[in-house]
Amino acid sequence: MNGRRPVRLAAACALIGGVLVGVAARLCQLALVDGERLAGLARRQHSETEQLTPLRGTILDRFGEPLALSIRADSVFVRPAQLPDESSGLAVARALEIPPKRWVKKISSPSPFTWIQRPASPDQLERLRRLNVPGVGTVPERRRFYPHGRMAAPVIGFAGVDSQGLEGIELTYDTYLRGAVAEMSVERDARGRRFVARGLESETPRQGANVLLTLDSSLQYVAERELDRRVSETRATGGLVLVLDPRNGEILALAQNPSFDPNRPLTADADRLRNRAVADAYEPGSTMKGLLAAAALEHRAVGIGDRFFCENGRYAFAGHTIHDHHGAGWLSFPEIFQVSSNIGATKVAERLGAGAYHQALRAFGLGSPTGVDLSGEQAGILRPLSAWKPIDLATASFGQGVAVTPMQLATAYAAIANGGILMRPFVVRRVVDENGETLVENHPTVVRRVLSEATAREVTAVLERVVGEKGTAPLAAVPGLRIAGKTGTAQKVDLVRGGYSRGRIASFVGYFPAEEPQVLMLVVIDDPRTTIWGGTAAAPLFRAVALAAAERVGVHREAAAAGPQPDPPPPAAGPVATGGAASRPTSFLGLSLREVLERARAEGLTVEVLGSGYVVRQDPPPGRSGDPDRTIRLQLEPTGEPVG
Repeated sequence: MNGRRPVRLAAACALIGGVLVGVAARLCQLALVDGERLAGLARRQHSETEQLTPLRGTILDRFGEPLALSIRADSVFVRPAQLPDESSGLAVARALEIPPKRWVKKISSPSPFTWIQRPASPDQLERLRRLNVPGVGTVPERRRFYPHGRMAAPVIGFAGVDSQGLEGIELTYDTYLRGAVAEMSVERDARGRRFVARGLESETPRQGANVLLTLDSSLQYVAERELDRRVSETRATGGLVLVLDPRNGEILALAQNPSFDPNRPLTADADRLRNRAVADAYEPGSTMKGLLAAAALEHRAVGIGDRFFCENGRYAFAGHTIHDHHGAGWLSFPEIFQVSSNIGATKVAERLGAGAYHQALRAFGLGSPTGVDLSGEQAGILRPLSAWKPIDLATASFGQGVAVTPMQLATAYAAIANGGILMRPFVVRRVVDENGETLVENHPTVVRRVLSEATAREVTAVLERVVGEKGTAPLAAVPGLRIAGKTGTAQKVDLVRGGYSRGRIASFVGYFPAEEPQVLMLVVIDDPRTTIWGGTAAAPLFRAVALAAAERVGVHREAAAAGPQPDPPPPAAGPVATGGAASRPTSFLGLSLREVLERARAEGLTVEVLGSGYVVRQDPPPGRSGDPDRTIRLQLEPTGEPVG
């Protein structure tokens, strides 16, 4: 017995020693050989780094009205492994209004974490809270909200669920709007509960900068409302209104139809998302004649008093026959543009010559991007002079064989309006960070001088006649305003079969007051059905928007009543006079509630406001005599047609 004890003791010691050696070896392996790998696994299982997305900057109009901002909106996630059973998961799908097939696809993902709704609506979140299903949770996030719906949507664009700009200003200025992202370390305990371990790994996330636009939201509202009405009245495919200040290139309004709601961009097809003012090129038709008139006068190829025989409506030129809608005999240079004679334009172009005309069109910016700060701009089409055939001189004189974007045509006419200087158009005034520091500031930029001031004045006088009783656009006339402009009726190019289709593009481009232009507007109606002419389809829309634009920029119509248009001036719009019952109330039409209160306070007026949004009716109406002590009643609506 005693002899076996040392043996047993030695065996036990050897066994213990072997175990200790094995443990030591394993510890060495874990610590020295596999240490880094195992530590990494532990970090991935129990800790993670989260990115903290900063608050995206706000987009505002020229008066500080928010057009795009960020609001809190919870997003919903699921951990499929923690779902108690299939029925609970389907209940979650019903609460979030997710189709069963889509739900099954999401929870079948091998990922332990899956987003299922970004963001969720308040009703969906309330239904989810009542269910209280394990494995389903929410994360507070920010989503982009556009308080005015589709207003200026092609300009503003929209942002995605991860706060990234996808279209429009949201995309072009995304670097500034998004701000700087920070990272935070988060640990998980044995039960998977999250807690902050070390806090921020980098500096605090910086809020995105605010972008201040040149747009006037009140004018934008009126432009969109009147455009929608005119498209409906003419049963057109769509249309566009572009308003800018010809003196500095600031874009005041840009409306298009059809458009989209940036709060629900996925419901709109790609055709609605693009900004047609810069992305679509079309043959301008007779609006090109204004540029022809400017080029011919600048090059002294013709004089204002020159007369041209217009062949009574048919003219053989370069193996083709040029037609006029209404045949004419002898016409003076101004009369050619007043009645929009294609034959007269061809003969003016003959005097000018192809080289000088092509050079002038290049100088006006045709065939090149304008440089506007909007994404997707196209250059239009102006073929090299070497590619022109003899007939191209004639067709280009009345706007065929050349393609322009609305932005190009508007800026070209702005150069006539402002005295001969081509300006770069822009829609962003400033980008300002959270501390008020200006990061980007756009200033009026001169591209080049294309006309002398004297020539610009001569062309303006010619274009004023277009809006007179004997011109093609009397329906564009605004009583008390001198307006210069030009109509256009162009055939649409058939992109499938080539040549021209049966469709038409009716347009009018004009500016006012003619003696000192402050507003330039291009109106385009795409394929109108009730009337195809620029003077009858587009000109009435110009007039409707011009009334609001004159009010917004402070053009007093009574000061411009001496022009050639024969309509008598109406009572002047302006502040309420202080003398008796003949006083005339100021116009509040198109103003927001904030602007109404500011103007009423400044002018000492008493107003009664009904509804919300923008003023669509006032009683008594602007310009009508009323009692100065009477309260002005204003009806506001967020969207839609005027009341009454």
